[in-house]
Amino acid sequence: MLAGYLTVVFGKGNLGFFIAFVLIGGILGTALGSLFASLVPALAILKTNLVPNAAVDLVVMSVSFNINPLTIAGMCLGIFFFIKI
Repeated sequence: MLAGYLTVVFGKGNLGFFIAFVLIGGILGTALGSLFASLVPALAILKTNLVPNAAVDLVVMSVSFNINPLTIAGMCLGIFFFIKI
């Protein structure tokens, strides 16, 4: 029964939406973590990185990835909303 459900949720047409929900959830979680840490200094623990900072420096732009606890929570909420929708 579970295998049939996973086939429907993660079908070929839904992979792009799944990735979008996870990325948007992670971005919103990171933004909320930074906002909460700046408003309430006691919540600075929410802004600490769980993994070392990963960065890609290109000639035109640079991209860095920070994963903190609220980033993971946002990704989990993105997966939850994807399954519910």
